[in-house]
Amino acid sequence: MNNLKKRLFDAMAARPLIIDGAMGTELQARGLPAGGLPESFVLEHADKLRGIHEEYFAAGADIVLTNTFGATRFRLEEYPGMKERVAEINEKAVAIARAATHGDPHKFVAGDIGPSGLVLEPMGEAKFEYVYELFREQARALAKAGPDLIVIETIMDIRELKAAIIATREVYAGPIFASMFYQEGARTMTGTDPLTHVTVALACGADGIGANCSMGPEGLLPVLAQMAENTSAPLLVEPNAGLPQLVQGKTVFPGSPEYMAEYAVEFAKLGVNIIGGCCGTNPRHIRAIADAVRKTPVAAPRKEPNESRLASRWQTVRIGSEHPVAVVGERINPTNRKKLAASIKSFDPGVITKDAESQVAAGALILDCNVGVPMIDEPAAMKWAVRTLQGAIKCPLSIDSPNVKALELGLIECEGRPLINSITAEEGRLDPVPVIAKYGGAVIALLVDDDGIPADVAGRRHVLRKILECTDQHGMARRDVYIDCLTLPVSAEPRQCINTLRAILELKQEFGVRSVLGVSNISFGMPMREMLTGHFLSMALAYGLDLPIINPLSDEMRRAVDSANLLLARDRQGMTFTTRYAAIEKEEKAAEAAPSRSAGRKTPKDSVPAQAGASVDVMRDAEQLIGVPLPKGATAAHKGPPPLNRKGELAGKGSPPYVETGDKLGNEIAAAIIDGDDASVPGLCEIALKTGLTPLDVNNKFLIAGMGEVGRRFALREYFLPQVMRSANAMKAAFGVLKAEMQRRAQGKAEKPRGTVVIATVKGDVHDIGKNIVIAVLENYGYRMVDLGKNVPTEAIVKAAVENKADIVGLSALMTTTMTRMPEVIKALREAGWNGPVVIGGAVTSVEYAREINAAAHAEDAIAAVKVANDLLEKFKVGA
Repeated sequence: MNNLKKRLFDAMAARPLIIDGAMGTELQARGLPAGGLPESFVLEHADKLRGIHEEYFAAGADIVLTNTFGATRFRLEEYPGMKERVAEINEKAVAIARAATHGDPHKFVAGDIGPSGLVLEPMGEAKFEYVYELFREQARALAKAGPDLIVIETIMDIRELKAAIIATREVYAGPIFASMFYQEGARTMTGTDPLTHVTVALACGADGIGANCSMGPEGLLPVLAQMAENTSAPLLVEPNAGLPQLVQGKTVFPGSPEYMAEYAVEFAKLGVNIIGGCCGTNPRHIRAIADAVRKTPVAAPRKEPNESRLASRWQTVRIGSEHPVAVVGERINPTNRKKLAASIKSFDPGVITKDAESQVAAGALILDCNVGVPMIDEPAAMKWAVRTLQGAIKCPLSIDSPNVKALELGLIECEGRPLINSITAEEGRLDPVPVIAKYGGAVIALLVDDDGIPADVAGRRHVLRKILECTDQHGMARRDVYIDCLTLPVSAEPRQCINTLRAILELKQEFGVRSVLGVSNISFGMPMREMLTGHFLSMALAYGLDLPIINPLSDEMRRAVDSANLLLARDRQGMTFTTRYAAIEKEEKAAEAAPSRSAGRKTPKDSVPAQAGASVDVMRDAEQLIGVPLPKGATAAHKGPPPLNRKGELAGKGSPPYVETGDKLGNEIAAAIIDGDDASVPGLCEIALKTGLTPLDVNNKFLIAGMGEVGRRFALREYFLPQVMRSANAMKAAFGVLKAEMQRRAQGKAEKPRGTVVIATVKGDVHDIGKNIVIAVLENYGYRMVDLGKNVPTEAIVKAAVENKADIVGLSALMTTTMTRMPEVIKALREAGWNGPVVIGGAVTSVEYAREINAAAHAEDAIAAVKVANDLLEKFKVGA
């Protein structure tokens, strides 16, 4: 640990530290106008800003955050002349906060980095590299001024968090805390759970993890509890003082200082290291928190679980002897697979998506992704493949390529924490290690050097030492290096089988690494290959193999894994094995008792257990690995007709339920919308139109049905923002076909929109991510959207509503200090003679607030906005 980190870590070891509360309301109390730039106080009112820091220190804070939450170039562009002052604002903000410590070595200054204000691809249009550079520029300026730590906070997207951490770590050697914004249900808006947040952030270089803003402390308590169970790293929490309410025209947070202090004690008992407040808190809250926490006995140090982890955006797979075996699916590899190679070469997602879905259905929890087709742009193909797979399945990926640029683009595109396949001790084959370490990947190390595969364990030990010298140098943990001791065909090298097994056992114990093995090569050239491979797999697992790379569709492989989980005490109480195979045994006995009825069908012996109605058990395996309960399956919540598969046929047990439209082709169109399959849905719509259906028939019967199911899953938190956006893009692709047909039938005349919506983020508020999502979804429902942007003056909204003859006006606000602009806009609209419905939205708004300010409705999210808009059109008899 360097000296920059030691001072803070020593202080946290002694007791929980207190961090300050809200900054924006304190600035407003000292003259910041609504809509003004908070960071302007750094340049124009340094004495007042220092006074705020001093008040928080006097109230008992140990740490204050600099006034730089929105001090990236993109956020500052909203204010003339400010975007070129990024360095000046950030450096001076640190100096002002440092002055407020008056040289007290027990007081700390935290450089504050907030969200970029952009939505990264594929949900939005911002490129990872651009957002990374925004964060890097700000972090470099903060680092130059010498803060004691940097806190990255209020991030909603795990991929944006990765960009911020990686950029900050590149220019700053001190402690970095990575904090996210959570919703009810302990997930972020984009679907990330606390364990995945911990896994990805620490892998990318964060020293501490946190949650802030979001809800009141009662909502963040279970989030921090999950974090505390899964890491010994320092934890930070800054909850809001409850959810805002409008009282006599003013925004009020209900959480009293005593209320916040009560929960601060609970956070301290969990072992949270830094405790403070966010929106709605002030020095009085911080004083109460500090007094209560300092009377609370210091919690025992948290223990680090003995496991390794890989992650997607959605979930984390735990790897270790206490967890079920995590299978790596090997089928996404174009070697000797012409159809897959052709689909990769043409960027056609059909085959790769089908391969991914079938392997996950069969029990694979990690998927290998290899795009090594000759004569293609492999880096571009890898980027496409990773994005395609992340849109199709939720499990982590293994990015497989010898091409360093392809690996880097795959790592950049990856939303979670992938496994990289692979490095060796051969000349030049350790070159990817700096890139892997930078982006937080784990790595497969093949134990081979320029002399080939060592013949014995000693030779493999020598090769491993050379590899670990490199990975250690770049800060990679030993538990994130997966050694591949290499499987040679027993037909050619009979004695090498036992050497491979001994190497797994001995090298893991000696070096603290993990192990991975492609087992199928053992049986090359032998009869009964699957049987032989299955037995070898069982032996390897007994010798300590962590990650088998296999074909999960193989019955023999599945049975070997299930048996090993049971016999090695990795299947809790044997529930998965007994449930799965008792059912199979029952089916076999029934088939034997009635042979005539089973004639011509596959028997259970011929089928793959994981695909023959055993998905409940696969999910149970996944729950054990992931460590938190998975969301309830849609099947349990599904009402009405039996679920259907993508072909519009009745789905088997465990298949995802789709919707019944009364038409087989319609079912497939709806399912494509649900899956976000923008590649297939245009062709399906064209087929539907050729059958005689009108564009409106296709839209109203099939597309709306599919999007309705997306809305149902979103409401149940089975779907999150990325899936909603993918489905919206599929709707857009479908509408392109329908729109062209409608124009053809109208002889080139443009079709009348469903209705016109003028939408804006109110004056003073520069947040527009949620608004932009609403725009994308409503456009796909046929609305004409007039987007006025963010920080929009009242008079501009009124002018646009009148000139565009708007049917609905939508107002967005994310801050309590700007939501009070909404009633001003409504009043101005009425005075101008526009009397249509106004819909409000944003994290700080509510149904009650809409009622208080005489808005027509409140839309909680983009899906809700569709229903609200449709209902209002009907009620007010406007639109088409």
